[in-house]
Amino acid sequence: MRYCIIAGPRSGSTWLEFIVLSHLKSKKINTQRLGEFLHPEVAINEQFILSNTNQIVYGKKQWATHQETFNGRMEMLLANDPTQSLTMRLFPQEYSFDFIDFIDVTKKLESCNFKFISLYRNIFARAVSWAVMDHTAIVHLFKENNSQYHTTFHGKKEKMIVEPIQICPKNFRRLMEQAVRDDIIRRLISEVVEVVEVDYDNLNHDLQQIGITINPTNILPVHELPYDKLITNYDQLLDIYDKLKSTL
Repeated sequence: MRYCIIAGPRSGSTWLEFIVLSHLKSKKINTQRLGEFLHPEVAINEQFILSNTNQIVYGKKQWATHQETFNGRMEMLLANDPTQSLTMRLFPQEYSFDFIDFIDVTKKLESCNFKFISLYRNIFARAVSWAVMDHTAIVHLFKENNSQYHTTFHGKKEKMIVEPIQICPKNFRRLMEQAVRDDIIRRLISEVVEVVEVDYDNLNHDLQQIGITINPTNILPVHELPYDKLITNYDQLLDIYDKLKSTL
């Protein structure tokens, strides 16, 4: 089985990838998690190679530039054994890497037998999560055995408690506008390849379309406080969202 999750940043795509992995594990299908395999910057920290049997496995493989990294990873997928079970995530951000044609990428992935899950999350929720991540440098919260740890921009750290913070309104609006652009490309992708549309707020029901049941994973809500308590100017951000939404 091969699944590619198409989503914008902070939409819950990491959680969804772990849900899919847990489902495949319950079916006793050995699966390689690729994460943001085609993202040139992430590739530096999550390195893979193509084995002698054309399996994608962990290993050191780096390229000199972002474009060479993307092209090298794409070639790896095209040469990969098509029977290997894989999961990956694709963030269609045209403003980050102008050399990537995401429509072309998804067509190539379709030729490699990937099934596509298109994950929607409200742009306000995504922008809030994104802004808090930028402010705190905290990305995710995982549990491992009896302990919990945060992943950050600088690696793993013991679980941290974040005090209430104020979010820059200008930066928040910029993040919402980026989220809108991501959603446009996500919809364009759904016009050229077959996708299963799922909603972050209705995930259990929507995943049943493809026979996937949500089982417990080792990824947890990032912060203990809800965002309306964590962010001191939360109402101001809501007002910015309402004004932007009226123009869409």
